[in-house]
Amino acid sequence: MDNRTGRHRYRLAKIFIEEARRDLLRFLELLADYPGSAVEQTNYELYRQVHTVKGSAATLGFNRTSRAAHLAEKRLEAYIMEGDKPVPPGLRERLEAWARLMGRMIDNYLTGDLDEDILLVRLEELLSDDD
Repeated sequence: MDNRTGRHRYRLAKIFIEEARRDLLRFLELLADYPGSAVEQTNYELYRQVHTVKGSAATLGFNRTSRAAHLAEKRLEAYIMEGDKPVPPGLRERLEAWARLMGRMIDNYLTGDLDEDILLVRLEELLSDDD
């Protein structure tokens, strides 16, 4: 990879980090105000925030981040498919913890001080199928 390509990739990564932080903050705001004005719309917005992070991470080759976002996306799919089915409080709490830990994983792309494999295991534990 030449120097110009490396700088371009670094700039893209910084944009991803800024946008992912924004998406995760919005995700946390939606959870804090759950269900907001309408369960169906809030569930869709939660899903959309996670889906955006997943797709952007995958595009840039941040595979662990994409995989971790996929975990939350899969947990939210049932609530999207059933329309106005509310996300249970226990799962909302785990999704909040997931979003905060995802923020740490994303920040780690700049600091490099955390073991991503350990973070991914913790994220998987948070969103296991046990409700």
